This record gives sequence, C-alpha cells and structure tokens, in this order.
Amino acid sequence: MSRLAILALGESKKYYPGRGGDEYKNSYDQVWALNGMAYFPECADIDRLYVMDDLVYRLPYYSNPELAKSLQTYEKRIITSRVYNDWPTAERFPIEDCVKEFGLPLRGRLAIGRRQL
Repeated sequence: MSRLAILALGESKKYYPGRGGDEYKNSYDQVWALNGMAYFPECADIDRLYVMDDLVYRLPYYSNPELAKSLQTYEKRIITSRVYNDWPTAERFPIEDCVKEFGLPLRGRLAIGRRQL
C-alpha cells in the first residue's frame, strides 16, 4: 500500500515528519505540496507541486510575481490548470478524467458543508 503526504500551509506542514516518517509513521512513497510550498526548507523532498491558479494571469497577482517567475526554473513536476511554454515542468491537471471517474462536483447546486442550497 502506497503512502502519500499532501502538504499545505496549515497543520499538515506543521506535523510533517519528512519523507522518512517518524517513530509512529511509516515512510511516504510520494509527497505532494501546494502553491509556494516548493520553497519551504522542510518541503525539499516533494515529488509534485500543485498550483491551480493560472501562472500568467492569476498567480503573480494573487500570490506574488517572484513565486510565478521562480517556478519557471522549478525542476520538479508542477500540476496546474494548463501547459505553459515558460514553465517547462508544468503539466495540465486531468480534469476530464476526474469528472469521468467521480462525476461533476455539485451538479449545478451550491454545497456548503453537508447542506445543499
């Protein structure tokens, strides 16, 4: 059975013991991170970076221009909304495969928690 760690800026980063695990957890086969986590020292061992904001039109303004520019030379896989010429390791997220497997999220309704409006 494979083990996957997904890291973001909250509790997951705080309690991440590293790819090798700790005395209570087995090691992780894959480590994925979100957005600017690529440059946190404790996240140097990630395998994939997920950045779903558009790297040209959204990320430079939502996060900062330096992050978007630095990802142009990022050597590991970047999973994002589309392929970009200036980001050679960027790969398009397979949204169609997810829809085929799981269906459309919300199915035209706004879901808040467990309630649907």
